[in-house]
Parts: sequence; C-alpha cells; structure tokens
Amino acid sequence: MTLQNFVAGLAMTVLIAGAAAQSAQSAGLGAPPGQIVQPPPPPPCPPVPGTAGIASISDGTAVTAEDIQQFNVWWMSPDTCAGALALTQSGFSKRHPDWDTAARMTAMTRMYELTQDLRYLYHLRQLIEVILFYRDDHYPGNSDPTCKRCEPTPVDDFRGGIVAGWGHVQFGNLSGIDEDTTPALTYPIATFARIVAEDPSLQAEYGSDAIRYANAAMETMWSLMPQMNIQSVGSHFEAYLVRPDSYRTKLTQSVCQGDETCDNYHDFAGAPLEYNGNAAFMMMLIELWRALDSPFYRSTVFQTAQVEYTRTLIPLLVSRFQRFFAGHLQTRTDDPNGVPRFYWNYNDGIPHSINPEGTPHGSLDMQYIDELRRNLDRLNAVLVPLGEPIALDASYLWQFANTFLWKIAGGAWEFGLSVFAKDVTGKNPDPKYNKECAGWVNLAVADGDVYSICHEASLRVVNGGQPYLTIGAHSALLMNKQFSSPVSEPPPHDPHCGKFAC
Repeated sequence: MTLQNFVAGLAMTVLIAGAAAQSAQSAGLGAPPGQIVQPPPPPPCPPVPGTAGIASISDGTAVTAEDIQQFNVWWMSPDTCAGALALTQSGFSKRHPDWDTAARMTAMTRMYELTQDLRYLYHLRQLIEVILFYRDDHYPGNSDPTCKRCEPTPVDDFRGGIVAGWGHVQFGNLSGIDEDTTPALTYPIATFARIVAEDPSLQAEYGSDAIRYANAAMETMWSLMPQMNIQSVGSHFEAYLVRPDSYRTKLTQSVCQGDETCDNYHDFAGAPLEYNGNAAFMMMLIELWRALDSPFYRSTVFQTAQVEYTRTLIPLLVSRFQRFFAGHLQTRTDDPNGVPRFYWNYNDGIPHSINPEGTPHGSLDMQYIDELRRNLDRLNAVLVPLGEPIALDASYLWQFANTFLWKIAGGAWEFGLSVFAKDVTGKNPDPKYNKECAGWVNLAVADGDVYSICHEASLRVVNGGQPYLTIGAHSALLMNKQFSSPVSEPPPHDPHCGKFAC
C-alpha cells in the first residue's frame, strides 16, 4: 500500500481500527489467551562489586566507567534486580500496573544503548516476560479474594472486549485500562524489539523475542486505535486519542457516588485524552514503527495487510498528533528577561478542569519530545513528500528548555536550596518535584543549564541520603551527559542510536 493510497483512504482509519483490534490474534500476531507460559524464575543480574553510597556523576561530557559502576551499584545488584522482579510479579498478578516498572524498563533501554552491556537488555527481557504474562488478554486469573476483577482475561467494561493492555478496577466494579500506563509499559517492549531488529549481532539470541514483542506492541496499538480521532484543521490533519464514549453511559451517579474524578471522566467522554497519555502512545508507536520497518522484521515475519497498514499509518499519526500538540502551545515572555517560553495545559478540548501542565506529566511530555527529536529525520523522510512534515525544530526545544529553566526551576537556581515548581506556571514549588528530571533533562540538548540543574537536584544529599534520585533520572542524566557542555560545542554521536545511525 502506498502512502498516497493511504491518504486517499484516511476516512476509513477508525473503522478499520475497530475490526483490526478484534482480528489481531486470529491473524497470528500474538498468543491466544491462556497460552502464554509463565516465565521460569530468572537468574539474578550479574554481581556488582562495591556498595551503594552517595551517588555522583563525574564532570565533563564523557560517561566514565565509574559513572556506570555507580549506576550499577545503585540499581543493578542481584538483590535489587530480584526485588524489582518480585515487586512487578506481585503487583501485576493482582492487576496493579505501576509506573515504577515502566520507569525501570525504560531506564534499561537507555543504559543498553549507552553502554551496549547485555545485562540491561537481559533484565529488560525479564521484566517484559513478567508483565506480558499478566496483560489482560493473557491474564491467568488470581483467586486471592482481595484481588478485584481478577478473573482470567477480564473484559474491559469501557471498551467492550478483552484488551491488549493492563487494566484494573477504576470505579465501582468497572474494569478498564489506562491509556497512559499501558503505552508507557509498551514503549520499552517496542524499544527492545527495535534494538534487536536493527542489530544483527543480537538476533541469534534475541530475535524471536524481538518479533514476539513487536507483535505484542502492535496488538496494544490496535486495541487503542478505536479511540483515535482524526480531524481536518484548515489544510492539515490532526490526530489524538480520546476518552471512551462509554464513560458517558457507564459512569452513572450510582457508580461515581460523588467521586470528582469519576464525574470528570463522565463529563470528558469522547474528549481528547491528556497530552502525556497521547505522548506515551506516540513514543510507543515510533519505536514500533522502526521495528516493523527493519529488514529483519520484514524478512522474518509474513507481511500481512495489517502489518503493512500499521507501518504506513504510524508516521502520519505521529505527525498529526504533534500538529495538535504544537497548535495548543502558547509562547509567553513573562520571565524577568522576556525570554520566549512555552505554556501548555494538561488537557485541551474538555468542557472544564483546564489546568496548567504539571511538572510530573510534563516530564513525560518531554520524554516524548526527545523521542520525536531523535527520529525526526527518519520520520520526515516519509512525511515531507506527503506535505505533512513534523512540527518540531530547534526553536521548539529552546522554548521548552526556557519553560524548565524559568518556570519549573524558578529562573535563579540556588544549588542545595532551590526546588522545582508544581507546574509550567512556576507556582507552588515543592521538594517532591525534584524527582522529575527523567524527561526534563532531555532538554539539555537545547541548553546545557538544564543538565546542570537536573544533575544537582537529582543527586542532592539531604540528611545523608539522596531522596530525589530515581532510576529514570539517573539513567537519563548519563544519557544526556554529552550535552552538559555549552550548546555551542558540537555534541558527539547520540548514544540513543547505538552502533547504528538513527
């Protein structure tokens, strides 16, 4: 299918998506419910010499052996890996999907691409096997009486079927997936597939896993595609996920019982999903697209019409969501120096509760912006001939960086004292937001001061400990250490690209 033919048939996207979601398993894209084998107890991560003390990252742009050693001591000892796997097993077996698992998995992708050390890829595979075993369409059930809606392969009450995602009881006894958590968990699964699919040296050992993971990510994509809205705005198209229409009928007063979040979900039925939820989905799609577009996947897997359609569709969805997002960014000059920066809301297109984007959710937005930046040329090679280039350039990165420097970080950072604000307006600073550098530090590519501030905030010692250091921030600091110099210096080859060109 050519891109031109796809554009001509764009109006069929949502209709096809609904049918494809139902046919994914019959097309052989993944194992049917109940046929996923529980992974055996994994061997531990390799021993790491040394004990965890106060973590530090060396000066300069080069990542040193000591920097990697300190990361491993903190996060990769056999006991730490085993503990992380045990927590994941316990939580997901009770249908409690969590962001900490997604953050650890994403950190493994960063560290592998930075070092090419297989310990990270191997541990990522361990985590993937556990969470895929408990994905709703594979879920084996749990007889624990405290486990709500833990029947085998539970139905998503809002989407009317078994969904390739991780759900839980949301309101009353109604079960459904979250459109942000599920893509955030699927993103490192798709990234594993992409890493292996683009590196022949990994394919003998990990190739079959990469194919299986790409297909699993594709199942998740099509499970959510019925919520994709595509609209014409002037001479362009926009695309974004919306909340299920069923919220309007399912979330009744008797179900919500005065719960404000539940009432809001009812009111927001069919309205755009928040930016960070859409962003997580687009990150997942970009990595999935690269895996599907690889010679390895093309030569290994029978190329069904759905696979071809998916490969064709993804770049257009990414460009059209970015156009939607960019169209709602507001340039403001309200800092003391009048430097242009971006303001944006947590959500737009909803009837009420419009709030400024918060620092935690904004961190995920910036992780998406970095994913888009690193794949910009590859995506535009497909999109520019269609007249749909992605709305992103250096000026966007600079204004996002100014938002961080002047609002999140307050404009006059005092080492050891300053703390991050609650949201992009710069209000309500609180030390708990100092943990949110995993996404924001990617803006160091536009201004090296972002790295300096995140380095200090994340590694700050308080009462003999480092309460703001997370595995996400630690790995992202190492990945962005190359940008710690002034931006006038040309950066080295981006390690996100591994041994091969982006």
